Amino acid sequence: ALRLASTVTVISTIFDWVLICLLMIFAGISLYDWILIRRGREREIVLQLPKAMKRRIHASVRTRAKSTLLIGSSLAMGFFVSVFELACTGQIYFPTIAYLVKSDGGARNYLFLVLYNVGFIVPLLAVFAMTYTGVSSKRITAFFRQRMGVVKLATAVLFAGLAALTFFVQ
Repeated sequence: ALRLASTVTVISTIFDWVLICLLMIFAGISLYDWILIRRGREREIVLQLPKAMKRRIHASVRTRAKSTLLIGSSLAMGFFVSVFELACTGQIYFPTIAYLVKSDGGARNYLFLVLYNVGFIVPLLAVFAMTYTGVSSKRITAFFRQRMGVVKLATAVLFAGLAALTFFVQ
């Protein structure tokens, strides 16, 4: 659908400007969240999953983790967590795909997609490695909480960079 829309100049231009505006809004909100974190007000950050959705994810993990069919349960749990977290992951994934569709193609596109996936998967691998080596969930949570400000600032820079990239590639 994005490739087809990009062939119609008016639709493509409107789409680009909407995407640029959304990315700059997300950059601004991420920067605001970083300021809140620096002031010790982590609970007030804006860009996070709603509490109701977090509860659903946690409930899904708890119920599925107790299942005797652990492999199937893990696949189902992974699917549901991915669906629920699309609100977070889609903020970066959608502009990445939009950029790839608009660009001229080639190996560079695959490099961007690999870079996105590595950036998305590395934190998951870190959590897995920490859990595998016996680190408690409380210590893992503390580890990521200590770095939340850096992550928010990096996310703001990433959103602004994607907006600039979308602007200059038009």
